[in-house]
Amino acid sequence: MRLMKMNKLGLLMFATVFSPALGLASDFSSYKNALQILVEPEPRPSVGLVASGFGASGNSFFAAASYTDRDEQTDGNDDDGSIIVGAGFGDPIDAVGVEVSLGLTSVSTSLWGDGKFADEGNVNLKIHKQYRPIGTFPVVSVSVGVSNLTGWGGTLDNPANTYLAASGISSLGGLGQYGVMYNLGYGSAVSDGETSGDLFGGIGVARGDFSASGSFIGDQINLSANWFPSFFNGAVFSYSRSDITNTSGLSRNIFSVGYSF
Repeated sequence: MRLMKMNKLGLLMFATVFSPALGLASDFSSYKNALQILVEPEPRPSVGLVASGFGASGNSFFAAASYTDRDEQTDGNDDDGSIIVGAGFGDPIDAVGVEVSLGLTSVSTSLWGDGKFADEGNVNLKIHKQYRPIGTFPVVSVSVGVSNLTGWGGTLDNPANTYLAASGISSLGGLGQYGVMYNLGYGSAVSDGETSGDLFGGIGVARGDFSASGSFIGDQINLSANWFPSFFNGAVFSYSRSDITNTSGLSRNIFSVGYSF
């Protein structure tokens, strides 16, 4: 993402030095717009609800909590939530990055769900590597991982999901103000209630503090949106509509809040 920031700076410097009219009153509005774009937060595109080729690294930590109004594991009869905490290690540019996470896949309480808090959960592992550049992509990352590697409770009823994912990031706009992520992968247990293999992927677009994406898992289509509040560095608030066409009969809303440092 730093590379995209440098591209914006370079484009503005080029326009200012080699297009004198840009800095004159006759084109002041264009100059002002360029300055406003320059000070915008770096876009952070992502693709929601599918595994990414990117991952945590460099001794970073993250945590997130989610709530859904329909629990996929109970055929939509309950609402439920989940919590995930994880850490990243290594250097995906010069070597490889490793991400390890622990998920509590059920955080029901007396207020929602079946009231059984943390009665199921799992451990997840991802290894990822970045390449710069590849073709028209300034940054591409490839990951192999296993979700539900081991666990307890109801997660033992589902198989481990071994997946391969590739993600590329590029920019759009005269000053690179839009970030775009493309994502494609295959998982061994991502469809039919996370029991069978299928393709997944999607496209995400971001500008400033906001991003949106469309994704698919097999024939299921999802929409997601993220807000990165400027007053709370490292935080993200997300909303997703899973299975918008209700192919599975379990179309649902998912609200999440996350923090990384």
